[in-house]
Amino acid sequence: MYEVNRLSKLKTMKAFSKVALALTILITVTTSFASDLRLGLISYWPLEADNGGTTPDLSSGNNMTVVGGSTIGAGKVGSGFVFNGTSQYLNIVHDTNNVATGLTIFSAGTFTLAMWVKGSSNQTDRMLFTMSNTTNNNPLVLFQTKNSAIGNTTSSNKLDVLIRNNSGGAGTQLNHRQSSQVVFDNTWHHIAWVDDRGTVKLYVDGSLDQTNFNYTVTQPYTFNTTSIGALVRPGISGFFNGSIDEVAVWERALSQAEVQSLITNGMPQPVTNSPPTFVQQPLSSTNNMGDRLNFSVQVYGQHPYSYQWYKNGVSIPNAINKTYSDTSTTEPATNTYYVVAANPAGSTQSDTATVVIVPDVVPNVTAGLLSYWPLDSVTNSTTLNTPDLYSHNDLQLIAMDGSSLVPGQFGSALNFDANLQQYAVRSSGFPIYNNTNYTVSFWVNAQGLSQQSKVVFAEANPTNINTYFLMGTDTSSSSSMHVKIAPGVDKISTRQVFDATWHHVVWVDENGKGRLYVDGVLDETDFGYTRSSIGASNTTAAALAQASATNFFSGAMDELAVWGRRLSYTEIQAIRTNGIPAPVTAIPPAITIQPVDRTNAVFQGDTVLFGVAASGTSPLSYQWNKNGTAISGATSNVLDLVNVQSADAANYNVVITNSAGSVTSVVAHLTMIPYTPATAGEVLKVDFDLASAPTTFPGFDSLTLTKNGTNFNGVNVTVTGIGASLQDRDRGALAGLPASITQIPIYRDFIYANSGGDANGLRILIERLAPNVQYGLTVWSWDQGSTGVRISDWVEAATGVPIAITNGYTFDGGVNPPGHDFDYTFGGLLTASASGKLQIEGRKDGGTAGQPGVFVNAIRLVAQPIIKISKVELNNNGNIRLTVERQYPYQPVHFENSAAVSGASWGTTATGGIIEEHGPIAIAEFPITDSKMFYRVVAP
Repeated sequence: MYEVNRLSKLKTMKAFSKVALALTILITVTTSFASDLRLGLISYWPLEADNGGTTPDLSSGNNMTVVGGSTIGAGKVGSGFVFNGTSQYLNIVHDTNNVATGLTIFSAGTFTLAMWVKGSSNQTDRMLFTMSNTTNNNPLVLFQTKNSAIGNTTSSNKLDVLIRNNSGGAGTQLNHRQSSQVVFDNTWHHIAWVDDRGTVKLYVDGSLDQTNFNYTVTQPYTFNTTSIGALVRPGISGFFNGSIDEVAVWERALSQAEVQSLITNGMPQPVTNSPPTFVQQPLSSTNNMGDRLNFSVQVYGQHPYSYQWYKNGVSIPNAINKTYSDTSTTEPATNTYYVVAANPAGSTQSDTATVVIVPDVVPNVTAGLLSYWPLDSVTNSTTLNTPDLYSHNDLQLIAMDGSSLVPGQFGSALNFDANLQQYAVRSSGFPIYNNTNYTVSFWVNAQGLSQQSKVVFAEANPTNINTYFLMGTDTSSSSSMHVKIAPGVDKISTRQVFDATWHHVVWVDENGKGRLYVDGVLDETDFGYTRSSIGASNTTAAALAQASATNFFSGAMDELAVWGRRLSYTEIQAIRTNGIPAPVTAIPPAITIQPVDRTNAVFQGDTVLFGVAASGTSPLSYQWNKNGTAISGATSNVLDLVNVQSADAANYNVVITNSAGSVTSVVAHLTMIPYTPATAGEVLKVDFDLASAPTTFPGFDSLTLTKNGTNFNGVNVTVTGIGASLQDRDRGALAGLPASITQIPIYRDFIYANSGGDANGLRILIERLAPNVQYGLTVWSWDQGSTGVRISDWVEAATGVPIAITNGYTFDGGVNPPGHDFDYTFGGLLTASASGKLQIEGRKDGGTAGQPGVFVNAIRLVAQPIIKISKVELNNNGNIRLTVERQYPYQPVHFENSAAVSGASWGTTATGGIIEEHGPIAIAEFPITDSKMFYRVVAP
């Protein structure tokens, strides 16, 4: 809450700051502390002096070593370091995290780098500021001049940035992206890099640069050194030729106003250290018994920090980090928590958080119980099963019989032998993960040291290997429980589960708030995650069942059960102690998943599904109703409405009945958008863009992976991987391309199949087209950063016929960049199915080993395409030039001429022909003759 009155000239201010003077400081309250540039400052190197081989950090004492001698010259503010470009640089070696000194600053997650720089544009791969590792060439953060690997496609007077993790080239997150503003022109420029965990703003001379520098932070990064003026790895390189001044790093994101203040006023003086300042406080909350309490704080100040947490005013043993989790919430209570943070300048106490633990309601473990498999008997009907006592969704036993029964915790248990590939699979019902809130409970007795990545309980999608929910042994053969939901959570327990003794395991999931209880105690690991659909359709014990069963488990299981709700802490203790009660009478049906409205983006002609899930004693019967009237034949748990029309817009519900009673679902509404597919002209133009910052070509719609499965004026487009996950990239401004290209935004970003394996790739499903209509397809496929040959084969899946010339479609992003619009395209003539669908599939087929091969930048679809002459020109050489738009890229065509439009014979032109072609565009020239003045283009 103060501002120091400073000397008017920054140069004088800096000189005074480096000698011991007695100053009279006038304190005012005109500026809030939150805007003080010293808040969150880690290191500030004014670069004014070489003090016997070091240059000081005035903030935290992270003094840099001067290597190769120093030249002190005129700086932007006072003096600065002048680097000779051959041997001089500054360097500090530090920990690979920022705990002790604040460096490496990258470990802060959110950080700012600011500096003044003056250098010429005629230097390549010269470093301003770098983070690297002295024993490992791979992890890099580089702020540098033009990069030589990109060649002439980059500008020599712009700032170039590279970020990659320990994986080297494969771990590149930001691949030599350049500023749009000039930095190197032999005048002083200020740069400020503001990085909030991959969301980046670059300011040049206080103005926001227009280049998109956003990237995805993918660990691990192990930086143990920070340098100015060179890159320090096992070898030293990239010596900068020029001047650098006023370098500083913060463990927070500076605002643009703060950056501009830094440019105008410099760093406030003196740069004093202060006790920790809390910028994130612990929060009060109300919780249930057995919940995990997660506290987190954030402080700014001089490193290192120390922490001590207090509960009800008493220090908590070993609670000495900026985060604290309390799993001892097993009794109703009201407690207070706070933390004291300390650093070399002093200590500060946080706000006090008040936490209320409310008592559990009276336990009723049968409520919401969907399936209970005691695993203590084997029945033999058409298959060998172990029964579900509540909903009769029995588990079918694979390669097992009654000899697999062993003593369990309650009666018998089933013992699974991985060598015999034994497992159990649910033959009916619904996966429990399809419930937003659910619980899974079982007893397990197994040895973890002898088996890696084996599955105890799982739910999966047989057609998508990238999505599943599993609980099992971990990858390192420890005794911990591994919980993985892909996409979602991937963590292991703190407590032992697989140590050759019986343990009770309960997984509780409330819409991504995951909790694991081992022997009735909440595990210390935080399993929270962001929930997404995995499309699960089966449930298994002792294996993962996708296209085939894998990851077989060896060990005994008992008392497997699932609930469509969260079990309370008290209920978990009850089933652990007393087991799960068997039903004494028939249980009436209870709906666990209600049918949902279909009122958004449903088009006339679509197929619409309404589904319901229910528990209760089998058999369950279903009857769907439309506007209160029973629908003939609609007697399953799914109502399938094909080719919906206006008469189908109605209200739907279902009545579920068994011997104990019946239940009626909520009413689900169906509305639709009237829609008639276009049968001529352009029907689809989609640019596949980077999700975080799409660069869409004008006239095209944008599809990103975050909105995959998107309607474009009624046409629906969905992209999926084939044996591979999908990723996206944006290569930034593609420098060096001819100014005549208008389609540069198309070539900049793309979606690709992230797999180097042949036969893997991606598919593009296009729906709501006019049935049985012919379409002309154009696909753009190119990536500047994918150097080396990339080969892919493309077909239309309904017929399996290759798309035009695309068997062996190839590009090499390192050579021959696009020179014209429509370069690096392919396509064909395709006919939509009777249901109005096209499914285009591309698969890698050779090329650069181990590297992805299937890329898509954009697609264009034209209904009933025609070949047309779009432009006629008369050249100075006396030839006539025709520009032709074909039905698809590189379509074979030939030219005919005649003396008259009608009433005369057409013949193939004897001389001339195509002189240039770019995708669907062909340019042809012919000599003019007096006898034949009319031309036309014909497809074979």
